[in-house]
Amino acid sequence: MRTRGKIVLLVGAALLLLLAGGLVGYHYHLKNRLARFKAELVSKGEKLELSQMAPLWEIDTTNGAFALISLAQQLGNLEYQNVLPAMTMVAPGRARVTWMQTSIKARDVQSNCWPNTIAIVQTNAETFAEIQALAAAAQFRFHINYQDGFMALLPHLAPLKQLSQWHTTAALVALHSGNAPMAKDRLLTMVTLLDHWPSEGMMISHLVRIAMWQVTANALWEYLQSEKATEPDLATLQKKLETWPCLRDFDRAMECERAMMLSFYPKARESFAYIQQLTMGNNPANPFQTLAENPKEGLKEIGQTLMIKLYWVPFGSYSDEYLHLHILNVHLESSRALTLGRPMAEVLQREQTNHAATIHALGAPTLDDLIDLADGSAYPKFSLKAARSETLRQLLISAFALKRYHLAQHHWPGQLTDLVPTYLAAVPRDPMDGQPLRYRVETNGYYRLYSVGENGVDDGGSVTPKKGSSRFFWYDAPDWVLPQPASPAEVEAFEKTSN
Repeated sequence: MRTRGKIVLLVGAALLLLLAGGLVGYHYHLKNRLARFKAELVSKGEKLELSQMAPLWEIDTTNGAFALISLAQQLGNLEYQNVLPAMTMVAPGRARVTWMQTSIKARDVQSNCWPNTIAIVQTNAETFAEIQALAAAAQFRFHINYQDGFMALLPHLAPLKQLSQWHTTAALVALHSGNAPMAKDRLLTMVTLLDHWPSEGMMISHLVRIAMWQVTANALWEYLQSEKATEPDLATLQKKLETWPCLRDFDRAMECERAMMLSFYPKARESFAYIQQLTMGNNPANPFQTLAENPKEGLKEIGQTLMIKLYWVPFGSYSDEYLHLHILNVHLESSRALTLGRPMAEVLQREQTNHAATIHALGAPTLDDLIDLADGSAYPKFSLKAARSETLRQLLISAFALKRYHLAQHHWPGQLTDLVPTYLAAVPRDPMDGQPLRYRVETNGYYRLYSVGENGVDDGGSVTPKKGSSRFFWYDAPDWVLPQPASPAEVEAFEKTSN
C-alpha cells in the first residue's frame, strides 16, 4: 500500500510539474509572440513609446493657451436653454434656419429663448472681442503629460468645446439681430481657433475638435442663408476654410492611441489597482464590501478579480495586447490613408473588412466585458467622423463660392466649373470617392450639392433616411447632401411633432 501511495504521489507530482511547465511555456509563448511583433514594427520605423508622442510642432508665435482658458472661464458654461441649435434638420434634406425664427424654445423650456440668450451674449461682448484678438495673434499649446497614457489629464478640452457653443450661439444672435459682420467675426474666430490649436496627437482631442467643427460648420451654413452677408466677408471665411487642414495629424492620434495602449498593459499586469482605477474611476469597489451588501454582485466581482489575477495577467493580457496591437495597426493604416487624401469611402470599407478579419483570425478579447479596450470598436467610428468632417468642409467651401457667385450674377451657376477661377482655384473634390463634388440646380430655385457618402456610390443626391433610421441628419442618408433651407411649413410641422 505504501508503494502504491508513493506511486500515486509521484504520478500526481509529475502531472503537476507537467501542468506547471505547460502553463509556463504557454505564458512565454504568448509573451514572446508579442515581443516579436513589436520588434517587427520597430524595425519598420514605427513609434511605440509614449516618450515619442509629444507633438512635433513648435510655437512660432505667442502661446495663448493659458489666456484662452482664462477667457473661456470668464464666459463660463452656456446653459442648455441658451444654446441655439444651428442647422437643425426638420425633414430629409431640409434644415431650419434658426436665426430666422421669431421664437426658439429649448427642451423643457416653454418660453422664447431669444430675449435671455441675446442679453447673455451682449453682456459678454468684451470677452468675445478679446478672444477674437487672441485667436488671430496666438497659437495654443496645452500642457499634456503623455507619460500618463490613458490617465493623462486634459482639463482644457471642456472649456474649448464650450467656446464653440458660445461663439456659434453668438453668431446666430448677431444674424437674428441683422448684424452679419458680427456673425462673420464670431465664426472666423472659431475656425481660427481650430487652426491655431495644433494637433495634440490624442484621439480624445481629435474627437473634441471634430465636435467643435461640427457645431461651427452648422453655424456657417446658417450664415450662408443671410442676405446681408457681403462678398468680402464670404471670401474671408471661404479662404480660412480652404487653408485650415481639417485632418492635420489625424494619423498621429492613432499612433498615440497605440502607444497609450502599449503602456496600459504592463501597468495593468503589475497592478490590479490600476485596472480598477481605469475601469471604475477613482473610487473602485471593494468586492468583499459589495459581498456584504449584495452577495450575488459581490460573488461576481470576486470571480472577476480571481479571473484577472489568475488568468488574465499571466495569459489573457498578452493575447489581448497582441490582438489590440493588430487592430490598431489596421486603423492606423486607414488613418494614414485618410490623411494622404485617399478616397475615403474605399478606405472606410477596407478598414471595416480588415477589422472584422483580424477579430476572426485572432479571436475576441478574453475579458472584453470588463476591460473594454481590445476589441477596438470605437476606431471605425473615429475614422468615419473624420471623413464626415473633411467632407463637410469641402461642401461648405463650395457653398461659400456658390453664394459669392449668386451675389454677383443673381442666379446659380449651371455647373461648379463656372466658379473657376474667379471663386475657386479648382472644383473641390469629394473626399469620399476623389471625384468632383456633385451639383445641380433644382426647380425650386435652389441647388443640390452633395458627396456620394459612406458607400461611395452616387445615389443621385438621395436624402431618404437609411433603412431603420428616423433621423434626418445630413449624413444619415445614402448621399451626404448639404441641406437646403426648410420652408416655414416644414419648420412648423417639425416643431409640432417634436413638441
